[in-house]
Amino acid sequence: MRKTSAQLAQERREEVAAAVVASVVGARFRRRDVGGQQVHDFDLEFEDGAVEALEVCTFTDSTVREQWQILDELDVVASQLTSNWTVCVVRGARVKRLPEKAEPYLATLERHGRAAFDSGEHYQLAASSAPAALVAASWALVELGVRDAVWAPEIAGEPARVVIAAGAGGAATSAVISRVVQKVASKRDNRLKLQAAREARRRHIVVPIDPSAAPVWSIARDVPTGDPPRLPASVTGAWVIGANGRTLRVELPGSWEAVEVDHRVWDDPAPWRA
Repeated sequence: MRKTSAQLAQERREEVAAAVVASVVGARFRRRDVGGQQVHDFDLEFEDGAVEALEVCTFTDSTVREQWQILDELDVVASQLTSNWTVCVVRGARVKRLPEKAEPYLATLERHGRAAFDSGEHYQLAASSAPAALVAASWALVELGVRDAVWAPEIAGEPARVVIAAGAGGAATSAVISRVVQKVASKRDNRLKLQAAREARRRHIVVPIDPSAAPVWSIARDVPTGDPPRLPASVTGAWVIGANGRTLRVELPGSWEAVEVDHRVWDDPAPWRA
């Protein structure tokens, strides 16, 4: 049966994710899951003959209700806004009640057609012919310690929210990224597929964040601190691919780290195919 364009696109995204890992660990990938069987997506094959198992599971808008449960303690419903804003703050900023303090200024940005804020551009804005209310809102956000903010598309059936993407010490980042990975790694099919790979030296779960899951997608640009995710026994390491290809890795019992990825993988994963 001929595959649909959507299926082919999904396969390519999975191969890019596999190539990301292969390029970092010095391996080549071979697809295992060809449909009709409960097996992990890829083998990673090393020159010394070792094989590691890899499962790819994208965090997308289809998991948006899980996403809001994950963010429940880290965001605030914002009645003045039309949609969600992800806010990143400078180190040392006071994050207590920051969402409600920032909300009216973000609403001003929305009214003036702005979908993003960058504190580094404030003085350029102030020197322009921008409306006084917009300049005042920009300065207020700077004073609150907001480094930047990004508007995300409205999610049907969900109220607008202000999400703190990175608080003092990166605590919010750690919570969100680790909880996302825990949710994905603990799903029954992912857990069982990797558990079945008994001969594999290591077993990896790779979680590409789809832009439709906007808050988590943007949060994944910073290296989380604090405790690593609690993974099932069948998973020995986890990877997250976020905005602009930013890639994070944790190998238990270690901590999260950012990894450098060969830029060629995004255009063509074939050189890393076994």
